[in-house]
Amino acid sequence: MERFAGILPREDFPLSPHLPTNRWYKTVRGIRHYFGSLDDPDGALAEWLRHKDAIHATGQKLDETEGFTVAQVCARFMAVKSEDLACGAISARTIQDWQGTCELVVRSFGKSTPAACVTTERFAALGSALKKRYGPVRRANEIGRVKGVFRFAFEEGIIPTLPRYGKRFQRPGKDVVRRHRAKQPARIFTASEVRRLIDRAGDIRLQAAILLGVNGGFGASDCSTLQEDHIDWNHGFYDHARAKTGVPRRFKLWPETVEALRQVVGERPIPAAREHAGLVFITNRGLPVVRVTRTSRTDYFSVQFTTLRRSLKIGPEGAGLYTLRRLTETIGGRAKDQAALDYVMGHSSGHISEQYREWLHDDSEDARLQDIADVIHDWVWPEGGEHGGDADE
Repeated sequence: MERFAGILPREDFPLSPHLPTNRWYKTVRGIRHYFGSLDDPDGALAEWLRHKDAIHATGQKLDETEGFTVAQVCARFMAVKSEDLACGAISARTIQDWQGTCELVVRSFGKSTPAACVTTERFAALGSALKKRYGPVRRANEIGRVKGVFRFAFEEGIIPTLPRYGKRFQRPGKDVVRRHRAKQPARIFTASEVRRLIDRAGDIRLQAAILLGVNGGFGASDCSTLQEDHIDWNHGFYDHARAKTGVPRRFKLWPETVEALRQVVGERPIPAAREHAGLVFITNRGLPVVRVTRTSRTDYFSVQFTTLRRSLKIGPEGAGLYTLRRLTETIGGRAKDQAALDYVMGHSSGHISEQYREWLHDDSEDARLQDIADVIHDWVWPEGGEHGGDADE
């Protein structure tokens, strides 16, 4: 820049003069971008600063990429997700997660920022903020959803290219997740704690939900969508695809679980609306026990379970009803039939064998599911033990 010493307004001026055209310019990735005349360096600098993010992100000036803002992209994305929810393609919990991610995107990048102009540096800043706030699993999920929003924008033709996310906005590797989990205490209840939860539940609805949580890996949302016709009352089986994923799911119900469910149905309040009439679990006001909108979640079982657990002073801190699902997988694995256990849990391994495996609902299948139910049942209530006893496993 020494040869332009008489032209540059100051030594740290970021633009270079182009004498043949009497303009200032900046080279980014080998391409020159021109700004104002040499007679107006302040105006040229202001123009450069206005276009800077767009040029680094897309290689074009703002005027050439201006279109949908970040807020508009998120609004359009959520409109599509709302359609998916209406037709049953996604769950209410999923759309709530997407809504939270869109709010994060707008807060982080600015609602009026053109979606095509979000720079690598801004993704890096968001990645650093997520790293400080969340563990690797939550961070991986959030990064995946943020990228999903921008992938939607690209596939819809809203932005010309996918953003340059950079190395600092990548999902944590599986090794990072494994090391993190290895440092955490086991998030699982003991058998005696499970018995105390069942015996002290008080509300028959909560007791039935806890039994379903251990017996078949049910969470609060599974309980909330449970219909009477999902249960084979005569033979004691649950049989219905998992609402969250559509994966087939079937498991043998314990006699204790069937008895509790019959009592729940027998004492069920009058439904507040016709569409709730077939639900097994409804609140005293006749509403589903879990209600989720794009901005809120009302979960009857979460509140009741946490209150019960804390009153008994048991279990890992922060454990909820969904934590019981870990028991189903962990203890159920002792039956040494992972394919059948995946069927119980509603899991999909993604293995090619799933495309060829047919569940026949025959005596052999029933026996495999019975074995898993028995293994878990015997762990909760060891042979010779009594319901309500506090003897541990």
